[in-house]
Amino acid sequence: ENLGFAEESFLYVGGTAAAPLKIKTSSDYVFDNPHAGKSVAFIPQIQIAGNDGVVRWIDTLWIYENNYTWGVNVTITSDGKIGIFAGAESLLSKNSGNRSGLPYGFRPPNDANVVEAPFRLRLIK
Repeated sequence: ENLGFAEESFLYVGGTAAAPLKIKTSSDYVFDNPHAGKSVAFIPQIQIAGNDGVVRWIDTLWIYENNYTWGVNVTITSDGKIGIFAGAESLLSKNSGNRSGLPYGFRPPNDANVVEAPFRLRLIK
């Protein structure tokens, strides 16, 4: 699953690769950071089935627009914690016009809002 980065791995906070944490919209979590003090970028990912029927891990970002929130925000604190907050409208990053930035085949059927999904962090060192 490495996307070509020399130092890429995955962190299954609150779960495992076999049983990842399922996050829901408007939820928040705090986890210890096993990479505290290291130069690591965390990219939130959710697992969804696309219009093409394939289940994939998809990067999701945080978007705020006109009092609506989409995606997942990851915050790293100075005391070594990972804070995760999920948007109220959908875990998949998109905007009020349902523009997710994903090719049609990767998007959920009917551009449905994703309200619960398996979650992990992609790490790039």
